Amino acid sequence: MTKVYIALGSNIGDGMELLEKAIQMMQPLTNGSISCSSFWKTEPVDMEDAGWFTNAVVAFDTSLKAFELLEALQRIERSNGRPVDHGRNTSRRLDLDIVTYGEEILVEEGLQLPHPRARDRLFVLLPLEELAPHFRFPGDERAIATLIQCANGIHMEKLGGRG
Repeated sequence: MTKVYIALGSNIGDGMELLEKAIQMMQPLTNGSISCSSFWKTEPVDMEDAGWFTNAVVAFDTSLKAFELLEALQRIERSNGRPVDHGRNTSRRLDLDIVTYGEEILVEEGLQLPHPRARDRLFVLLPLEELAPHFRFPGDERAIATLIQCANGIHMEKLGGRG
């Protein structure tokens, strides 16, 4: 079993509904239950003329290999209306990113672990801190509270829902 953390985001459609549906669709990927942060309303980062996002982070144990997990998450994205040829930093109905896959550090075509920008993104760090206050990224000894203090500030609001 490998503990994984997955970041979820949506800024097209009903974000809370889409994230709830995605979490349900992830259940077959787990060996047990899924822990979920609160849902957060967050301003878009590095995007122009985009609506605000609904974000969350989930954690679960899986027996899937990293690339199998990536493929399964991409199938969930596509089944929820995300085009295969989506651009980077574009609006989307659903975005699922592997934040970490156990303690693995990987740089390959199509997959980097831990996620290369997760340490800089408050919309990942704050929900992640809710789930795992003592979390540390593989290969990085800094506490998550330190990463939060160093991250660029954005407007975020905790919503109802999970958590």
